[in-house]
Amino acid sequence: MQNVSDGRVSAPSEGRDDIIKSIAFDLDTLITHVQASIEAIEAMIAQEAFSHEGDMADDIVVLDDVTPRYLSANTALSVCNAKLGVALQFVLDAATPKQQEGELAEIGRRHLRLAQA
Repeated sequence: MQNVSDGRVSAPSEGRDDIIKSIAFDLDTLITHVQASIEAIEAMIAQEAFSHEGDMADDIVVLDDVTPRYLSANTALSVCNAKLGVALQFVLDAATPKQQEGELAEIGRRHLRLAQA
């Protein structure tokens, strides 16, 4: 379709709906990967802390320069996760009412539950 007033060609609404759905699913996948990475890093931090408990019992303190890197990576991923969540919410808000009731609604509900946890 062509907009007569300014000569621009506008995309049909079905194409727009497909783009919104595609972006939402991509963001959902990214958020899932980021959250899995956060969980893996948290497991590594816990493992490091557990492995050093025996050292501390022997009055030996291990200065580990790896744990701060894990913490920094975890912090960066947490910020990324939050910003991806905001981006997803913007995309979901841009969806049509019909889309907001369908597949995209489940993505929104799932991420809302995760954000509240």
